[in-house]
Amino acid sequence: MMQILVIEPDPQRCQQLAGLLNQLEYRSVTTVGSWQQAVTLVPSISVDAVIAQQQALSSAARQVGELKRQAGSSFLPVLMVVDSDEEERQLAAFNAGADDILPWPLAPVVLEARLKAQLRTRTLSQALDSKNKELMGHRANIDREHAIVEHIFANALEINSDAQQLIDFHLAPASNFNGDLFLCNTSYLGTLYFLIGDFTGHGLASAIGALPTAKAFMTTSAKAIPVEEIAATINSTLRQLLPGDMFFACIIGEIDHSGTRMRIWNGGMPPLLLMSEEGEVRKEFHAQHMSLGILEPNEFERDVMQYTANEGDRLIGYTDGLIEVRNPVGRMLGQEGLTRWLQQEPDIHIGKLVTRLEIFRGPGEQLDDITLFSFQCGQLPAEKARIVPLLPWTLSLQVEDDDIRRTNPVTNLIEHLATQRGLHRHSGYLFTILSELYSNALEHGLLELDSSLKDTDSGFAQYYQLREQRLAALRSGKISIKLDFDPKQKRILIQIEDSGKGFKQHKQVGQIEALNAPYGRGIELLRHLSGKVEYADAGTKVTVVYNLDD
Repeated sequence: MMQILVIEPDPQRCQQLAGLLNQLEYRSVTTVGSWQQAVTLVPSISVDAVIAQQQALSSAARQVGELKRQAGSSFLPVLMVVDSDEEERQLAAFNAGADDILPWPLAPVVLEARLKAQLRTRTLSQALDSKNKELMGHRANIDREHAIVEHIFANALEINSDAQQLIDFHLAPASNFNGDLFLCNTSYLGTLYFLIGDFTGHGLASAIGALPTAKAFMTTSAKAIPVEEIAATINSTLRQLLPGDMFFACIIGEIDHSGTRMRIWNGGMPPLLLMSEEGEVRKEFHAQHMSLGILEPNEFERDVMQYTANEGDRLIGYTDGLIEVRNPVGRMLGQEGLTRWLQQEPDIHIGKLVTRLEIFRGPGEQLDDITLFSFQCGQLPAEKARIVPLLPWTLSLQVEDDDIRRTNPVTNLIEHLATQRGLHRHSGYLFTILSELYSNALEHGLLELDSSLKDTDSGFAQYYQLREQRLAALRSGKISIKLDFDPKQKRILIQIEDSGKGFKQHKQVGQIEALNAPYGRGIELLRHLSGKVEYADAGTKVTVVYNLDD
């Protein structure tokens, strides 16, 4: 029911107005004698329209605005009763704040038409006001939720303070949440790990994967796990978490205590640049793998790039948001432009590089997240990795058919070895050696696969198809792995033995021939990484001696 407020100092006219409104079926009518009374009354009752006599306005015109303010944010129509049709008096009513005028004496049809028009406007105003309040509530909730998420992200993605002292970096999200990710950490042995990556898109949706990725990286890097195993762990996590149209391009790197020897895994990212002190491009670490979160664990590729830089060289990493920045005429910076900047000013620091990027972009909007970092190669503060274990130890395990089908014991072995005092910087090489030895024992010993199948492209596919079939059908067989450490001679003796019929080792080939052959490269690689490789018992037993550096 509509509530009408009548302001009329003359009791007789007040009664006439109220009676007329009642005839028009406006049953809820309140009358007062002055504007001051109306201003006091409005906050306590719900008023839908005000009808006021112009004579009452002469002494309280300024209170019209106050009356509307007291009514709240919704539109409150004020209709002024004017005794004369003089334009000057009508204009005075509008200037005082009236929304419409009513000529006196009032014709019922005119009163009804003009009142209904003003009430329709009020109804629309109330609906709009309600929607605005609802939207403001939603916005407040969203702001609160964003603040909570930002707080969680800020704490969860906080970079290790020791690592921050070694790497210069810059993060510039295109929105509140960053789809790029940069992490660095030092292992318990003092070696440096870093991760730079780019989730599909940008904003909150793309940042969702950052938390589990950060947790996996920080946990594994602290334990000095090899970069390829860190990448595999994150891939498995994201494969289960992310929808099919999302993935994570990233680079994971490990730099040993010398600050020059590095191992790099690049999946779908722009090349990592290694620049000399003179500004020459010494090495580009191009992507060799697909982004994380796409491949199944059994399809994942663990190959890494290894390189030894010179002291003073700079390692530069960046996401595609940097090289895709455009200047005001639409020209993209590109990798060539970034490289040119680095060559022109070899010692440019990240802050100055960002300033140059902003000048290049000009007033244009940042369209994508931008992340970049710089590491200057040189001795790391901690030299824990040079420590060699003092006590001898032996580690042995045996896997049989069920375990062989379900797991790869090499990963667990490396995780354990990496926790041993002084062995971290060898974990990558030990992983390569153990992986090759275990694969030979499994594929040639237990599964009796013939490497000559790999001579043709179709044979290569047939080889791995047979591998899957025979592995699934394996019901007997075992592989034993034993590692003995001798602290006096600073070496690890590795022995792997399988219960198969043995296999015919390929003749030793030259280095170039071995690298070009479709098979047989493993033995050559083992000889390169270790001091000694010996097969016995028709190939069912192999012994490798791995020497630790002093």
